[in-house]
Amino acid sequence: IVLAYGQNESFAGEAGLERFVQQFEKLCNDVKPTGARLAFITPHKFEKPRAPLPDASRHNADLGKYADAVKQLAARRSAPVIDLFSLELPSQSLTENGMHFGPNGYAAVANAIRSQLKLTNGGKTSQQEEAIRQKIVEKNMLFFHRWRPQNITYLTGFRK
Repeated sequence: IVLAYGQNESFAGEAGLERFVQQFEKLCNDVKPTGARLAFITPHKFEKPRAPLPDASRHNADLGKYADAVKQLAARRSAPVIDLFSLELPSQSLTENGMHFGPNGYAAVANAIRSQLKLTNGGKTSQQEEAIRQKIVEKNMLFFHRWRPQNITYLTGFRK
């Protein structure tokens, strides 16, 4: 089971950290009976976005405390942890808007997960991986349009 929490919770600041840890511990205890192995992923840093988007990067000091808490929780449970908070690409942004990963971010995260969990790519070339990624994007668009109709009639239900 891959557990990746903390980014949204970090907006509660240091005052919310103890509650976050307690709730995360409870989640880990709740899934323990499954016998599944756990892997933890820290939240990644907020980046400063282009205007006019709000700058969440000012929360990175608090976010770092949440990332540290995730690392400590993983250590207490002898579980692997993928530290995205420390993940950086010197000349490339990881996000599209300061918060959500873009193509560079997803590639960096995939490589970090693959490396930290000692996974292989099954011998796939970067072209094969890109073809798979494109299929996933296509699937996501089909899902979006199937389950999120944009016709106001279906959204508000005013048709009789």
